[in-house]
Amino acid sequence: MNLYPAKMNKIEIFTNKKNKKKIIELLYSLKMLHLKKYKREIDFVDLSTPLDSAETSTVRYLKLTSAINNVLEKSKIKENYETVPVNTQAYFPLIEDQIENMKKIEKIKEKLIDLNNALNQAEALKKINVRKTNVFGPFKNCNVVFASSPDADVVCKKLYEECSAIVYSSKKSKCFIAVYPLNFQKQAEELLSKHNAKERNLQTMLENFSSARTNNICRIIDYFKKQKRGLEKKRAKLKQAGFDFFSKNKNKIFSLRELLKQEVEKKQSGLYFGETRNTIYISGWVPSEKIKLLEAKISTFRDIYIEVKRAEENAPVYLKHDKAVKDYDFLLGFYELPKFNTIDPTAIMAFTFPFLFGMMLGDIGYGIIVTSIALMIMKMKGAESLSKIFFMCGLSTIAFGFIFGEFFGAESIFGLMPLHVFFHRVHEINTLMLLCIGTGVVHINLGFVLSGINHLKHKNYMHFAGAVAWIMLQLSVALIYFKQIYAGAILALISIVLIYKAESISGLIEIPGLLGNILSYMRLMAVGLASVYLAVLVNEQALNLISTGLMGMIAGGLLLFAGHGFNIALGMLSPFIHTLRLHYVEFFTKFYDGGGEKYNPFGKG
Repeated sequence: MNLYPAKMNKIEIFTNKKNKKKIIELLYSLKMLHLKKYKREIDFVDLSTPLDSAETSTVRYLKLTSAINNVLEKSKIKENYETVPVNTQAYFPLIEDQIENMKKIEKIKEKLIDLNNALNQAEALKKINVRKTNVFGPFKNCNVVFASSPDADVVCKKLYEECSAIVYSSKKSKCFIAVYPLNFQKQAEELLSKHNAKERNLQTMLENFSSARTNNICRIIDYFKKQKRGLEKKRAKLKQAGFDFFSKNKNKIFSLRELLKQEVEKKQSGLYFGETRNTIYISGWVPSEKIKLLEAKISTFRDIYIEVKRAEENAPVYLKHDKAVKDYDFLLGFYELPKFNTIDPTAIMAFTFPFLFGMMLGDIGYGIIVTSIALMIMKMKGAESLSKIFFMCGLSTIAFGFIFGEFFGAESIFGLMPLHVFFHRVHEINTLMLLCIGTGVVHINLGFVLSGINHLKHKNYMHFAGAVAWIMLQLSVALIYFKQIYAGAILALISIVLIYKAESISGLIEIPGLLGNILSYMRLMAVGLASVYLAVLVNEQALNLISTGLMGMIAGGLLLFAGHGFNIALGMLSPFIHTLRLHYVEFFTKFYDGGGEKYNPFGKG
């Protein structure tokens, strides 16, 4: 069981500039070195530059990625493909043709928006019985307004009466045209503003209408409709051609994207290096188990100097676990990685997480369902780790179901096999309470033990004593409870002094919080009992319905299905969240030092 992230070494490489491209290719193929960005730490070494044509590769990659995302959004094409060989220079021009087609589609989209606006305006004019565009002038001493208002009838009437306006309007429309003398402009503007009238831009509208080369509104509408049909047909043709191209060449397109991504990563990696007139400087971190292989591969270059050092505190974190534990790295992803050379709790969580989850849900039937759901989603992309965690949680739920004697809330399996093995939590709440508090004490003290191990490893002996003191403090309370007053009081005093020495006043402030941490494990009981009571209620109501006859049997069956379905959904979500909280808040705070950077080796994948 690994309690610490993998050991790391820092490596520094000086080599001739001529080796730059070859050493990048080698490092990329090995995928071992986590590159450290050079920050002018050495006086005579400047920042390096990307490889030649890095900008071209980057632009191509961004163009292709954007095009792929565009197609994936608007089609049923899936991002599953087989990697095939593809020549970038020969194939990318075909991609650029498709990108140009996409630009044409976007331009057509913009034209259609403008065309629809113009068509809507023309149809609005038709509704208010305007036949020709000459109603808009030009006039020497008059102003023309084309507007819309929720109170169009009122506005039109007032414009006619108060501003001597000629008005074109209709009861079917909220739009209107008003032609009024210039000396009434102020009154007209106040009226329009008061009634929230929105004016249309006449100049833009008339410019759009001019493309129809007629002043007849009906002909203008026909012209715009014809234009719209033509553009929509052209857009559909371009879209279909694009989808056909992507469907036919999917493997090559996705393979090209991966190839370009690799090119960009390799060519841009120079930005991490240092550089002098004739040499380049590369530094980074490598897992200690791989350092000899990396040295052997790099040593094949001429004019190269390699220095291997012990990793510093800010080294990246490489969590290396076997299959049984690896999936629980997923849970640390919700939190943050441990710092390098500090405790990695993943292996412990692989046991404690399913244990606490199962203790809350604790039902054989529900455990079988949770395990079955986990098996069904196990092969779904991106759900592997979570499904395996739920699989173990389901098994734990089944185990606790036997301990509590529960099968879908009942105390027997389908009324045939009684289950009362250890104790039923509904009937023995005091026992359950003690079990929950005991679990909390063990879990929290495990955190203090891990804290002590970590401080001992780093030779922080005072902090090690502080971690032990927290355990001693709890023992002193137990001694006092069992009437060993003097021994308990002395042990408590020693514990408090050690906590103060190790953690100062902040440690003393945390002492009352320890009780709160332990009592927080009562949620194991609360969440579990809530699930049981709901299951029992569903069973009782369903049985009452079933006893009433055929329709009652159908209704009862539906209630059982819906009620237990809801309870299982709640039972998967609530215990998962509460178990996470018990780990992050109660357990991790005793020892965990987060904020580590993930080991991300330079290379493919």
